[in-house]
Amino acid sequence: MGIETVLEWLTNSRGFYIGILEATSDGRLNWKPEGDNGDATSVLEITRHLIASEIMRDVVVKGCWPDDVPMDPDWMTSASFASSGPAAAITDKAELVRLIREQGAVTDEAFKGVPDSAWGDTISLPFMTTTRAGFAALCSTHWSYHAGQAAYIQRLYGDLKFME
Repeated sequence: MGIETVLEWLTNSRGFYIGILEATSDGRLNWKPEGDNGDATSVLEITRHLIASEIMRDVVVKGCWPDDVPMDPDWMTSASFASSGPAAAITDKAELVRLIREQGAVTDEAFKGVPDSAWGDTISLPFMTTTRAGFAALCSTHWSYHAGQAAYIQRLYGDLKFME
């Protein structure tokens, strides 16, 4: 697998997510399912989380956890990540889409700058050990995972427009 394949996965995953975001009505953007337990999130929070998590490109580029990102045990929850990053206060869908594309382009360019010889390097993180290529692929599956989560939220409130 080359970097071109990973970049194609990322592009496709982001594009699919953008379609789901654009299909979410403005009135439902911050809707959360009711529940007794768990970390219910809205499509808006998921979107903010995804935009903020593009900073994880630094793990691939530097080969280690970024010094300026605290290792908070709750950092992976959408609500936690949604309160930081470039989209933390954004509620406009068009602006969110712009940020997805902008941050995605920064990630793509950063990945292109990693030398071919470095993709097999091992990265040891507090929560996993993988290669640079493995973590880059994880960035793509992260978008896909949350696209499914957002699609399920839409299904819960009965809007299947994203499937049209």
